[in-house]
Amino acid sequence: MSASQSWWQLVQEALQQQNWPVAEGALRRLLQESPDHLELLDLLGYALLMQGCFAESEAQLRKAMARSAQSFWTPHKLGDALRGQQRMQEAVECYEQALSWGSDSPLTVRNLLQVLDGLSTERALCRLAGLADEGGSTWQEGAIEAALQSPSPRLAFSLCQLGCGDGDVRAKAYMQALSELDLVGLQGLLDCGDDPFSSALSERLSSLMVPIWLSAETPDLQDVIRLREEGHPELSLQKIDQQLRLGEENPWWLENKARALVDLDNAIEAISIWEKLLKFPDVDHLVATANQMLMLYRPLALKPLMDFCDLAKWSPVALDQGIKGELSLLDSVLIELSRLAQAERNYVGLGLADHALMQGFSSPWLWLAKARALAALGKREEARHWFMLLAEDSGDHGISQLALQGLSGLGLPAGEAHSRSD
Repeated sequence: MSASQSWWQLVQEALQQQNWPVAEGALRRLLQESPDHLELLDLLGYALLMQGCFAESEAQLRKAMARSAQSFWTPHKLGDALRGQQRMQEAVECYEQALSWGSDSPLTVRNLLQVLDGLSTERALCRLAGLADEGGSTWQEGAIEAALQSPSPRLAFSLCQLGCGDGDVRAKAYMQALSELDLVGLQGLLDCGDDPFSSALSERLSSLMVPIWLSAETPDLQDVIRLREEGHPELSLQKIDQQLRLGEENPWWLENKARALVDLDNAIEAISIWEKLLKFPDVDHLVATANQMLMLYRPLALKPLMDFCDLAKWSPVALDQGIKGELSLLDSVLIELSRLAQAERNYVGLGLADHALMQGFSSPWLWLAKARALAALGKREEARHWFMLLAEDSGDHGISQLALQGLSGLGLPAGEAHSRSD
């Protein structure tokens, strides 16, 4: 066996064992004798890539490309080396070149979509559609890996719409649709699935989304329903509010307002309307319909707050009562904040208050809880700001007095506090 054969055998053994430093050394030894050898340059670029030496790997792989490399793996690996240097657009071009050279590896599709997703999710979605049109046997496998690793759920959404049956991808898309209260979008995803789970969930969702009773006694009411169902909830809401300002007494206008609010991503206000409708006389099954919608939307609206409490390792007893309908949504949040304050868990209380405000809850009592948590945490200036706003603008005498007490607790002279609130 010649010396060159011995070195080559060592290269093969090192690559098989993933001993990248040994493979690099042996390859450099062989390249001393054959500096233009295409395969040796390619393999050296690979060994350097696997050690995180991205710039050196790029240099060797470009030499291989300059010597008319034919394997799609060479531009693929060059894309990886450029990606390691955060040169994402150049990496995209290399992965595209690998595909044009006939790459049948799911890794090429996965890496391409990952880089595009980092640059612009819209570009990734556009390329995914193109890959689906081009066909091939491996694009979907690579796209599935990219979708599952992406921080955004939109690749998973698109894959489901393209008929992907992967359970993990569908679960990611379903959960995102639920967290956004996008029940129409979820129904569309379920319609694309032909597995038993999707069919069963679609059937259950349909029964919730289409209430048994819908009252449309007047042409005007029929008109606002039609506008909403045709995708114009904002116009529907405008017409409803106009009728309510004119003194409309039919409670079905309020029920349809709640539906329009949900379509406009304001589920919290919609839930408060349905909770009020439970106290109305049951006209044409109005109460049953409101209760049905609450069973659907109340758990979804409180789920992000429950998740927050779970991350904060706090048992959300009152929120659980809110999900079950034993308390109103706002009451459940306020009781939970009170429990946190009593347990001196003010940091968690502040986080829960902020999270509730971001979810769409609006109440001066919620702002008061936030101000008190800030004061308890020693964040005096922030607490002073919110106490002052409540003292001046709350519109509730009781809250104004509590805000003044909070200001006094921060050391603001009572006379100054009163003068600012007058």
